[in-house]
Amino acid sequence: MASEEKKDANFQRFKQVSAEEKQKILIECKSESTQKKTVQCVKLLNEFLAETGQKQLDKLQNEELPDILENFYVSLQKKKKEEYKLQSLKCI
Repeated sequence: MASEEKKDANFQRFKQVSAEEKQKILIECKSESTQKKTVQCVKLLNEFLAETGQKQLDKLQNEELPDILENFYVSLQKKKKEEYKLQSLKCI
C-alpha cells in the first residue's frame, strides 16, 4: 500500500475542467423534464417582471433577486386565479 502511495505522489485527485466541459456535464446530469420545467419557470418569472414593469432577468443584479423572487412567489397564482399549493410553489 505504501508503495502505491509513492507511485501516485504526483496524482491530483481533482482535474481542471473548462467552462465548456462543466456546462456539458451539468446539462447531461439534468433530466429532460427538469430542463423543460426550468425553461417554463424562467419564462414565468420573465412574465412577472414584464407585468410588474421591472428589468428582465438577464439585466438584474444579484442583489435585486431576493426581493424580486419574494414578490414573485407571494403574488403568483394559477391562470384560473386560484392559489398554488405550497408544495407546488416549492417546485417552481
